[in-house]
Amino acid sequence: MKLTDNVTIENILYEIQNLGVSITHQQAEKLFSYFELLDKWNQKHNLTRIKKRDLLRWHLLDAVSVMPYCVGERILDVGTGAGIPGIILGILLSNKKIVLIDNQSKKCIFLKYVINVLALDNVECIHQSVQNYHPEYKFNTIVSRAFAQLAKFVQLCNHLLVSDGRFVAMKGDISEEELTNIPEGFVLQEKAPLSVPGMSNRYAVVVVPKCTS
Repeated sequence: MKLTDNVTIENILYEIQNLGVSITHQQAEKLFSYFELLDKWNQKHNLTRIKKRDLLRWHLLDAVSVMPYCVGERILDVGTGAGIPGIILGILLSNKKIVLIDNQSKKCIFLKYVINVLALDNVECIHQSVQNYHPEYKFNTIVSRAFAQLAKFVQLCNHLLVSDGRFVAMKGDISEEELTNIPEGFVLQEKAPLSVPGMSNRYAVVVVPKCTS
């Protein structure tokens, strides 16, 4: 089976293993099914601007590259959109609780459908603005890919982070002003380059509470 010449189960296995990440054939099948569903829904609902031929690089490998920075048992993907990186993290990190949150109903309808079809028991999708989200348990890692500038990301989500947790912002080019404009009580821990084949200037920007820096 193939979605494009490069989006096949075999190529998903190869590319992820090439990044040094463990993956089973069943997980590769679920990732492939997710991309099939994304492509089908995207034709009607415009869930992502990424072209089908670029799904592997811009979505899959980009999401996999941030996995080492997503620590702890509970991970929140803020402004998840079409489910990147949250759905991919949910498939590959099946022993962790992954929560996706977005305020766009069409995207949450799609994500809840994906979660049901792929039987992702460790993944949950919340249709809500993040500032109004108050779960019973807070999160060890809060990750975002295209949600907001660093300061706003931290400000809107700090009530959701455990005291020794971390924010992980997936960024392209980022200015020194954005890196230094971090809300009081938090500090930049690192700006780490992400290894994404075929992509440059990708970083995991990690911000932590000062008490854990």
